[in-house]
Amino acid sequence: DLERLAARGKTGYDERKALFDAIDENNDGTVDWAEASTAIALTFPEFDNTNACRMAYEAADGNSDGLGWKETRKFFEYLLFFDDAWETFKSMDKDEDGLVTSSELTNQAYLLNLKATTDPAKVFVAMRAHGQQLKTASGEDAVDLRQVATWYGNKRAYAKDSASKADIARACSSANRWWGKSAAELVAMDEADVLANAADQAFWKTEGL
Repeated sequence: DLERLAARGKTGYDERKALFDAIDENNDGTVDWAEASTAIALTFPEFDNTNACRMAYEAADGNSDGLGWKETRKFFEYLLFFDDAWETFKSMDKDEDGLVTSSELTNQAYLLNLKATTDPAKVFVAMRAHGQQLKTASGEDAVDLRQVATWYGNKRAYAKDSASKADIARACSSANRWWGKSAAELVAMDEADVLANAADQAFWKTEGL
């Protein structure tokens, strides 16, 4: 299962390696988003939130050149993390508008495992300090999954792991570029980026730089 694939050490190593080799369809030693999203849909269909899956992918892909073998375990770990964040967010988002207001968070604060002395309204303010200043259609201040995940990573899952906190923050920030796109649209975006980068490299090569 995914917990075993995400485990550190020898646990799940052989299974993880076999799955990496199967996902890497073109055998280039890296797994791009197209390969990863296809594998998720086939192997872990319960992970059906594209935003969460893509952020897990970008969090694990530290150098933005596709997942290498050594990044695969982190990818599975971050899939679990972002799925947990998504399930928590979804439970708080009572009107299913993709946003959580201060009142929604306060009413469902138990989902965040806050201390009894912690004011949920202050947690909401802390979440909203990261990323875009969002509002609902009626004008209420709100946060989305990116902001909830950033807070959850900083204060809960990775409170003592600065490297993982940085991965989460990077993924949540870079998501501003593609937020809300489907898995197929993200594949098309990545392909366009590859073509653009190739054109840039060709240009500078002709310029002798």
